[in-house]
Amino acid sequence: MKGGRTIMPDTIGVDANRYPLYRWVILACVSLSICACSMAMTGIAPILETIAEDLGVPVGTAANLMLAYVLAISLFFPLAGMICDRYGLTAALVSGLLCSCIPAVIMPCLATYRLNTFICLRFIQGASVALVLANLAFVLAHWFPNKERGVASALMSGAMPIGSSIGVLTTPYLLDLTGSWQRSISMVSILGWISIVLAFLFTRSPVPSAVFATLHQRSTTQKEMSFVKAMTLPQTWVGVCIMFCNAWCLFCLYNIIPSFLSTSMPVGAGMSPTLAGKLSLFVTLSGFFAMAAGGILIDRVAKGKYHLAMWIGFFMTAIANFSILIPEFQKDQFLLALALFVAGCGMPLMSASISYYLVSHYPAAIVGRMMGVWYGVGTLGGAMGIYLAGISIIKNGNFHWAILQISIAAIMGLLFSWLLPVIDTAGRKLDYATSV
Repeated sequence: MKGGRTIMPDTIGVDANRYPLYRWVILACVSLSICACSMAMTGIAPILETIAEDLGVPVGTAANLMLAYVLAISLFFPLAGMICDRYGLTAALVSGLLCSCIPAVIMPCLATYRLNTFICLRFIQGASVALVLANLAFVLAHWFPNKERGVASALMSGAMPIGSSIGVLTTPYLLDLTGSWQRSISMVSILGWISIVLAFLFTRSPVPSAVFATLHQRSTTQKEMSFVKAMTLPQTWVGVCIMFCNAWCLFCLYNIIPSFLSTSMPVGAGMSPTLAGKLSLFVTLSGFFAMAAGGILIDRVAKGKYHLAMWIGFFMTAIANFSILIPEFQKDQFLLALALFVAGCGMPLMSASISYYLVSHYPAAIVGRMMGVWYGVGTLGGAMGIYLAGISIIKNGNFHWAILQISIAAIMGLLFSWLLPVIDTAGRKLDYATSV
């Protein structure tokens, strides 16, 4: 401990200049993989009504296709962290990408099958996001010096809103081109196959020797915190609650809002799938700029005060998301686009801060598993949010409560993000030298 702050393992005896430039190639491969999996996640949102009509089910029931995807992310995140820690970056990336690409290729062959079949395929696809995104903390801990982790985290996390943006923008055009939503989803997987090749070619390099030597020396001279010990700390579970609210807001914004825009009135906003996809870009693509801003905020402005971005993000989402329900905003495309942009910025803004907290408060040996716990249990919030949205759409015949619950989740997240620094300030910060 130094000045009440935990010292990062790589800052002890390791010059930041000794990290190889190859780290940016690793970052690019991980980012491209996250982008590919995110395309598959949101691609069905603007064409959900078409899918529902083809399968002969209500729109609220078809939302189970999105629910299955998000639920799989939650369930596979703990496993993903373990794969990354034990078998390395390449194994985690390739296994995740295969989970995304293989079901996508199979879908056009199952055009006459029922909803449950496609739900199973979407569940397998959902595992891809967990398997790929769990590598983020591993890469930060082993390939980047402390002073670059905010920006590096923002760049990798920013691939998710970029992929989500490409997904909601391209599938309506592909649907017009092919006349089949199954083929549209299959064509979106092309980037995933390219990412598999790149992962095999460029992510098999060992961890930089300078970092490995330092981590090994520290592990032999000090007794680091174990995974079991970390699971008993209050910070861990407050952090999980923050991620629960974050995922609730994020996955509902990415999946429910495009469906709301493209669904016929009076259930939804009654826009065409193409226009809904374009407006949805203000929700998804804004996340990239928010993540970049969040990385700069944690590195240059907040100086490690991770909670600032959390407070700002939850507040922005709560207010802007509620504005979407105001009739004047729905009638004015400029106001609607503005509300969508601000709402989309909120959750991604805190991504760099969450990664920073994980990497700076847990030992490198368990950081992958801890990210799996935070994101895995936390993503249940996204699954629950989509499930509740589907029920409310069926029950009420509109998206009102499905959207309002996002603001409620953001207010809950604001309360938890206030509690986390209170616990740290009370003197219960995590310490790498904590005895087990």
